[in-house]
Amino acid sequence: MESEREVIAQQQQAMNEEEKALVFEEAGLWEQFNGLQLREAAFQGVRDAGTAQIDAMERKVSSAKHLNILTDMFVIGYDGAFGTINQFRMGQSASFAVEWNEINAAFGECALLLQTLASMVGLEFSDFKIVPLGSFSKMIRTSNLRMEYCLYVVPLWGHGVKPLANHARWYFLLCRHGSDQQNFAESHFNLGLGAWITCLGQLMTFVRARDPSIRLPYKVAKHSIGGYSILFLKNKHKEWTKALKYALTNLKWLLTWVSTRGYSLAAPNTTTSIVAAAPSKAALAFAANPPVMRNNGSQESVVIMEHFS
Repeated sequence: MESEREVIAQQQQAMNEEEKALVFEEAGLWEQFNGLQLREAAFQGVRDAGTAQIDAMERKVSSAKHLNILTDMFVIGYDGAFGTINQFRMGQSASFAVEWNEINAAFGECALLLQTLASMVGLEFSDFKIVPLGSFSKMIRTSNLRMEYCLYVVPLWGHGVKPLANHARWYFLLCRHGSDQQNFAESHFNLGLGAWITCLGQLMTFVRARDPSIRLPYKVAKHSIGGYSILFLKNKHKEWTKALKYALTNLKWLLTWVSTRGYSLAAPNTTTSIVAAAPSKAALAFAANPPVMRNNGSQESVVIMEHFS
């Protein structure tokens, strides 16, 4: 009987020790469980933050798909009688003289835009090369004898020559061809204008050959657009201003056309080929929603449709 009690006591002592070990082990497991819960909560926080970032990025990507870098880079509109590009006015009038610094900057933007569009569609201009240099852009004649022409005018102010009233007279410093009179049709400035409008006409022909559905508002014929000469001549400032406005209008149409066709700034030759006989949905959408010329002076916008053909 006594031996049985000793055996039972030993068994009880062993069970007590085993119980203590199990309690200790349980406490350790609960500690691990609580730690895992804390880690899970932290991971969930990171996951939720990552999910929120992904959602935000997807919204940005979706929004970016509707953006057009070209139309943001080159904003073409009008300000009264003057066509504008990136808020730089182009032209002159009897009642108001636009500073040549502003006009030079506008021609720089036009040169860059025309060259950019041509590069995107894979067009290499014949006879001329555009050299965008901001307010001092120029045209290079590549056929026959190589010549450089200006797309800017520099006055002789500060060189002992005073301007007349209303800034009406500017001398073609660095931009003259045998004469510095503003009514000389073959000044380097006018030769540059003629070369630039020729390149614009080449791009128009290139685009029409690939998409017969497009009808650009104004026709280019030699050195005129919409029936007005692009050359800067004395007492022809109103006509010159209209010609520049018409040229900007056609540029706006070409800009929109290129943007809707999926051409790339980085790889102009990787775009999908265009079948002229079957206009795509993008072309039909372009025709249904033509580009607008925005008035910098108000919130209204209108479509320039004069001489539309």
